[in-house]
Amino acid sequence: MFEQFESAEERYKNTIYAALLEGEERGEERGIRLGEERGEKAKELAIANIVRNALQMGMTISEVSLLTGKSEDEIRQLVH
Repeated sequence: MFEQFESAEERYKNTIYAALLEGEERGEERGIRLGEERGEKAKELAIANIVRNALQMGMTISEVSLLTGKSEDEIRQLVH
């Protein structure tokens, strides 16, 4: 009887541990995904600021395109 209790307790602990590991994994994946999304938004905002500043300094859209790697159409969209 004691062995059955010990076996049930061990299964319970293993189940809890497995759930904990799964939760950690899901949390890490979500954190990575959110971090990547925020980083991409920050990158786009930085590029938009560079575009605006470069145009205010008198650079042409073509020059800004070469500077940023964005197409001329993308640059026009960023400033409007």
